[in-house]
Amino acid sequence: MGHLDDAFYYADQLTSRWELIILDNEYSQNNFKTRVQDVSIPMYKLNAERKITGHTMYKTLEDLGEITLTMRETPSFLIYNYFKDWFNVVYDLENRCFRVITNTSDAFREVRLVFKQGLIANEIGSAYTNYAKSTANIFKDLSIESFDKSTNNKEEKDGTYFTLHNCKIIGLDALSVDYVSGTPLTFSVTILPEAMDNN
Repeated sequence: MGHLDDAFYYADQLTSRWELIILDNEYSQNNFKTRVQDVSIPMYKLNAERKITGHTMYKTLEDLGEITLTMRETPSFLIYNYFKDWFNVVYDLENRCFRVITNTSDAFREVRLVFKQGLIANEIGSAYTNYAKSTANIFKDLSIESFDKSTNNKEEKDGTYFTLHNCKIIGLDALSVDYVSGTPLTFSVTILPEAMDNN
């Protein structure tokens, strides 16, 4: 069980420091990290009810729901074609029927959301911890040089990650285009996991 006693002494986990990887495919390992614009990861939920006596009790477990990935497309539509191929492994659009799955690793994918530990966050967290232990001045440990280095293009360390198991593709949303905005083309993909765990 986690303890919150020292939570005050750590920096915040930023919502922009993460990567999403589809583990079962070498192509996605190398390319999907920069192509997922946003995603919401569902969590398990317990349902409880109140009796007429006023007492409450647990009732059921609410399983994981569907996940929507917002993807940024490439000029050659690599991302769309990847998900279309995944969809076609499961369903035959021409004959309007589900295919017989002979290789589950082709139909069901493992998806991992990895949070990155930024260099600034690590340095601040370490300095706050030292401050709590020695009551030293935190600003002595945070030099200008440290902050300059943290903004460099250095690889961030992997932190906590969530792994979604046996994800099934549900569908691709419509492509929306216009002549005005000139923003990157995005589309959404919906998947459904069977289970989730985290490190």
